[in-house]
Parts: sequence; C-alpha cells; structure tokens
Amino acid sequence: MKPWNLVTGTSINTSTKLQPNHYSTAFGFDSTKAHAYVKRGECYFHLEAYKDSLNDFKKAVELEPDNPKSLDRLANANFHLRQFDDAVAAMEKAVELNPPEVDRFKKSVATMLSNRAFAYSQEKKYSEAIAGLDKALDLDPDSNWATIHSR
Repeated sequence: MKPWNLVTGTSINTSTKLQPNHYSTAFGFDSTKAHAYVKRGECYFHLEAYKDSLNDFKKAVELEPDNPKSLDRLANANFHLRQFDDAVAAMEKAVELNPPEVDRFKKSVATMLSNRAFAYSQEKKYSEAIAGLDKALDLDPDSNWATIHSR
C-alpha cells in the first residue's frame, strides 16, 4: 500500500486522487465519528462528487452539530450544488460558532463571511453580500478573498 497524503488527497508517489473507498478501507471508517465523514466528504468534494460530499457533511453535522469545520464544508458542498440558501444557513451557523472577537478566529470568520457574501451575490442579495464583505475586511484587512469579491 502506498503512503497517502490526506491534506491533498493524493498518493505521495503518484498524482492519483485518493478515492473515498480507499479512505474508508485504508484508514478505517468509524461511522460514529464526525471526523470520518468530514474526511471522506472531502475526498468526494475533491472528486467533484458534490452530492456524495454533501451527504457525508450532513452526517458529520448530524453527529456534531456545533462543529464549525463540518458546517463550513457543508456550506461549500451546498454552494457547488447551487443550493445557496442552505449554503448561507450553514455558513451563518459556522460564523456563530466562531466568535470573531476572538483573535484566533478572525481570519477563518473573514473567509466564511466572504464565502457567505459570494453565495448572497449568487442569489442577487447584493446588500447582504456587500455588508458581509465589509465585515470580512474589517476582521481581516489583508484578506485577498474579501478584497477580490468586493470589487
């Protein structure tokens, strides 16, 4: 068995994408752990199997409803499936769980706000999008993501 790089989802020796079933068998899959669903969902997401990733991220949120990472991933899967209301709802909850007044959360909340603003723009809710980008830039003035979306 080749060693796997879970961060990129690729085999260290090749550029072959890590398949979700490889993740499940090579590393074990504990259906009681949200983390297992997040990791497998990320594999599906990188394969652009957004419906499958959405199902795994939903299960992760079901197991750990207050996990901001799971909610962030759920929002991204919803976004790619053009389910913008669901994407915004998941992102709202993720932002709520990461208070921006805590310094270590500022950059991640700024990114979440930028992503939420982009989803709002896709729904043609421009005033909400602009307000979100303004808040993201207030939290992280160096945020390239918020700066790009605000133009």
